[in-house]
Amino acid sequence: MDSSPCRRAPAVLFLPPLRAALGAMLVLAGVAVADHLRSRGRPPQDPAPPT
Repeated sequence: MDSSPCRRAPAVLFLPPLRAALGAMLVLAGVAVADHLRSRGRPPQDPAPPT
């Protein structure tokens, strides 16, 4: 049996990236909900003409 300390990473090492990913996901979900609420009941915009 291998008793090297680098065999498995502790779960604590994965918490900061997981927290950052969850934070970004919450921010993007909030932007999507706010955009939906703002555009609710309005007709869709016409596409912009090519420039």
